[in-house]
Amino acid sequence: MNEALQRDHNGVAVQSLYPTEAVNVAMSASSQALTLPVSAKFIRVACTGNVYIEFGTGSVVATTSSVLFPAGVEMFSVPDAVTHVAVLQVGASSGVFSINRMK
Repeated sequence: MNEALQRDHNGVAVQSLYPTEAVNVAMSASSQALTLPVSAKFIRVACTGNVYIEFGTGSVVATTSSVLFPAGVEMFSVPDAVTHVAVLQVGASSGVFSINRMK
């Protein structure tokens, strides 16, 4: 069976991915390093509250100088050297931080 990308109204191929391998954590006032799903080239980050995030290796720490990630959903490509993402809640925000490997 030949798989083909769907096309939009202009005839341009529409690429899409689907989420797998969820990693979820409750937001915290302390930085937490989460291991990214193995072989993740693209990840979907979703958060119900505002957080700071930092990408890196197992020793990565998020601080108030890290990237501000407002509540919502965003896709990221993952460089080969990146294995973890650290998350730190902003102020008294509470909620869930979630990562999905995208295939």
